[in-house]
Amino acid sequence: MPPHLIYPLPQTPVPHTEPVTFEKIDVLGVPVAALTRPMLTSIIYHAVVSETRGWITYANIHSVNEASSSPWLKKFYQESLICYCDGQGIRLGAKLLGQSIPERITLPDFLEDLCLLARDHKLTLFLLGSADDVAERAAKVLQERYPGLMITGFHRGYFGPGETQAMIETINKANPDILLIGMGIPFQEEWIRDNFRHLSATIAWAAGGVLELISGEKSRCPRWMSSCGLEWVYRLFQEPRRLWGRYLLGNPLFLFRILAHKLTRTLSS
Repeated sequence: MPPHLIYPLPQTPVPHTEPVTFEKIDVLGVPVAALTRPMLTSIIYHAVVSETRGWITYANIHSVNEASSSPWLKKFYQESLICYCDGQGIRLGAKLLGQSIPERITLPDFLEDLCLLARDHKLTLFLLGSADDVAERAAKVLQERYPGLMITGFHRGYFGPGETQAMIETINKANPDILLIGMGIPFQEEWIRDNFRHLSATIAWAAGGVLELISGEKSRCPRWMSSCGLEWVYRLFQEPRRLWGRYLLGNPLFLFRILAHKLTRTLSS
């Protein structure tokens, strides 16, 4: 695994004894959890051991923009167990609205915490997403990096509606505690919305493109760019035709919506 993909923690994360409470910050109708990585680790652990079923999602500028024009997606985020902050733009938006989110949590970073938690507490994972053998290669990389990690299954994410029932049966036979679903926004969210009630997994996790990063299918930006909130620049240079609208139009649109919301709130107070 490339050394810049996952930034290792100095020690295995240990869940808090008691469940963690946290604040939800309203960012244009999306409830973003004000969390740190250790807090998220504890929440996942307690959700699994208490069999609290639900889905975990992430908020970045693109997902909030999508939710602003898609009522079902906004409702999906509002009904999630956790919607964590995946982008520095969300932290900036919250700050402009007078709120504070302690840190940005991205799944490629948090995967270190998740895999150590799963390995040390015997939690099981299933990887679903991407094309061809990407999920299989990602599973191999993770099991080599974390000996003893139990990945009970994997499958590509491109399958037709006629294959959905068979896919659900495959997942349920593997019976994972946590199902990572990497299909991209809004397809992964739509699939979770339509099928979660039929799944045995305790947690369904909207995972974006993390399987492609783990497997080496795509490269991740250097750590300094990620720390400065410039990962979007790196991704734009990787896929300019696909992502130019998301970033060059989407970022200013998000800022405009935040400032308009702030102005409206100020005038009505």
